[in-house]
Amino acid sequence: MHSIRNEAFAASRPLAVLVSYVRTLRPDPHLLHLVSSLLDAQCNVALILNADRRLFGRFWRMSSLKSPTVGLQIFQRANLGYDFSAWSDYWASDDLCRSAPLLLWLNDSVLGPVTQKSLQQALASVERSDAQLVGLTESHEYCWHLQSYFLAFKPLLLSCPAFDVWVRNIRQLESKHAVVQAYELRLSSFVADQLGFRVEALFPNHTAINQTLFAWRELLRRGFPFLKRSVARGCLSEDPGRLALSSRGWKQALILAGYPSHLLSGGRWGRWLDRGGSCGA
Repeated sequence: MHSIRNEAFAASRPLAVLVSYVRTLRPDPHLLHLVSSLLDAQCNVALILNADRRLFGRFWRMSSLKSPTVGLQIFQRANLGYDFSAWSDYWASDDLCRSAPLLLWLNDSVLGPVTQKSLQQALASVERSDAQLVGLTESHEYCWHLQSYFLAFKPLLLSCPAFDVWVRNIRQLESKHAVVQAYELRLSSFVADQLGFRVEALFPNHTAINQTLFAWRELLRRGFPFLKRSVARGCLSEDPGRLALSSRGWKQALILAGYPSHLLSGGRWGRWLDRGGSCGA
C-alpha cells in the first residue's frame, strides 16, 4: 500500500478501516460524507482506496473534506482481492488494529450515514453489546452471516491469535463471488463456532430476504444509518426487476430520513453511485 495522507492517530479512539473502489481522481462526495461523519464520531480513519491507477495526495487535500479533529490516513493500493484483501493488508501493516479499543471494517457499498445521530447511536449500540463481533445486519442467503459492509471487532477477539492467523491468511481472490464465499460467509461462524465468541447483528433479520435490499424502508424507520448503493442504482444482477420495484422512492425516503439533500441534487450525483460497492453483500 502507498500512503498519500498520514496524520497521527489520536490515542484510545475506535479505528475505522474504510475500503473504497475508485476509478477517478476526483473524490466521491458520498464517500467524503462517510469519512467526515466517522471523524465527527471521534474515530480514527484509515481510508484505503482500491484503484486502477495511482492517486496523488493533492487531489484529497484540495477536496471538501474538512480538517479532521482526529487522525485520517489515506492509502492507495492495487485493485486486487476486494475488501477483505485490503483489510488484511492493513491488518498486517499496522499493529494498532490489534490494540484499538474497537476496530471497524467498512466499505463503500452504502450511502450514509443518514444522520450523524444514527451513526453515533449505532456505534453506542456496538459499545454496549457484549458480543466480540458486531454487524449492523445479518443475512440467511447461502448460510447465516453478518453482512460485511460494517463489522465491529472488540478487544478480546482482536487479541486472539487464531483470529490474527485467519485475517493474515486472507488471499487476493479474483471474483467478488469467491470473496463472499470464502470470507464473508465464513467469518461469523468461525468467530462464533470455532473461537467461541458471541456474534450479534444490531438489526436482526428473521426472514429469508436480504433486508438491506428489500426491507430498506423498514430499516430506515428503525434508525438504520445507511442505504445500500444497489438500492439507489435499482440494479441487482441476480434479480434486476425485483430490486427496481423495491427501490422506487429511495431518494425521497433517504432525504426525508435526514440524508443531506445537496448530495442527491443536480445532474452529477448519480454518476457516483456506480463508483462504490467494493464487496460487502
